[in-house]
Amino acid sequence: MRASITIKRRIFSWLGYRSILFLLTAPLGLSPGMAQCATGYDFKIADLHLGLEAEEASKILQAAGYDVEQHTKSIDWLEAVTLPLWLTATRTNKASHSREYVKVWLSYPPSAPLVLGVYRGISYEDATGPLAIGYFDAARESAGFEIYRHVYTGGGPVEQFIHWRGDGKRVSSFDKLLSNLPSSRPTLDPCVENYHVIPGSMFGADPPDSLKKADFATDRVGWGNPNGFFVPRGACGITFESRVMQGDAGLARKVGLLLLDQSAMFKNTLEYRDWVSKGNAADAKARRAQAPKAVL
Repeated sequence: MRASITIKRRIFSWLGYRSILFLLTAPLGLSPGMAQCATGYDFKIADLHLGLEAEEASKILQAAGYDVEQHTKSIDWLEAVTLPLWLTATRTNKASHSREYVKVWLSYPPSAPLVLGVYRGISYEDATGPLAIGYFDAARESAGFEIYRHVYTGGGPVEQFIHWRGDGKRVSSFDKLLSNLPSSRPTLDPCVENYHVIPGSMFGADPPDSLKKADFATDRVGWGNPNGFFVPRGACGITFESRVMQGDAGLARKVGLLLLDQSAMFKNTLEYRDWVSKGNAADAKARRAQAPKAVL
């Protein structure tokens, strides 16, 4: 009889754990018990994964209730060219007492516009968010591993990092060791340093101007530095960071989720600059050919 009661308690305990996990994973867009990602290219934020076509990414966000806007840039050649730069999306969720801001970086010509990075910021009303570490558990369940997680006391942000190689596979044990060396900084991982100095504070649905303007393919705010910091950007592969500001009860107040294909960004930057250089030369040649004769 006692054994039967113990089994029942275990069953109810397991069901309770699954219910709690569902509440924690839903805000990230992950499902408890879902298949683990085979590579970093399968990992999703706001149901978006790297390499997705821009049009498809926009449709997914719209279907989820976001207001989506495409940001573009025009090049004033004789045959004017308009480039898609990134998507931004916002939504308010009354049921979860939250507001969201999503930014999706797209690849530049000569590539088709594909998703190279996603930021998702969430702001919760006081004492309404899920457990802060629930975001970490959801990401680790989806990826199948994590490089590190740091939980601070005294109101500091909690932080998690996951890292894949350029081919989308897990990084080596040595890279994981490097990321976890004792430091006065949250991490010594050089691939985190590549973007930490760029967007500033990455939390919540009210991003700073530096994040709104962050453009990996130009020199503005430093994203165009191909050398990176300590390690070339092209060698960094795919990185995911989750940073959460939490309240006294450990509930999330502001969340920042950042997924970047740093290797693809670096490669696309070089291709784009070469494309622009050749385009400028062709445009200059065409303008000279159409120039009127000078008359004294």
